[in-house]
Amino acid sequence: MYYFKLNQNQIKKLQEAHKNDTNVTFQIASNKIFKGENIYYLDKIQLDKLKNAKEKKSGVRLEIRNSQIKDKKGGFLPLLFAGIGAASAAVGGLSAIYNSVIDKKYKNAIIEETIRHNKAMENKGSGLKKKKKKKSKK
Repeated sequence: MYYFKLNQNQIKKLQEAHKNDTNVTFQIASNKIFKGENIYYLDKIQLDKLKNAKEKKSGVRLEIRNSQIKDKKGGFLPLLFAGIGAASAAVGGLSAIYNSVIDKKYKNAIIEETIRHNKAMENKGSGLKKKKKKKSKK
């Protein structure tokens, strides 16, 4: 999969297209195309264009439809609500922060469950019983 990074002017164009319910076309340089998870809601044709441009080390013109901009599954909506100056820098940072928060909540839940489990086991007893030694008669 491939994705690309938008500069401030492209984010502004994206916001205008959203406001006017129109499509938008970006010229994307090959050094702004990266291999990784598809972070936007791109179709197969758009992904193929990005792949070919990256392999040929050339730029590409990519048209983003208004339906893609407004898609609620992901896509470009987060960029529309971010500040123009901070949006391009914040997208990667926000993802890292979000993942950190989720990881922390998950770890806290595991710790709480472990503590609860240990207390329940202590109340029941250890669960391990010592074997009674049989007295030998001699």
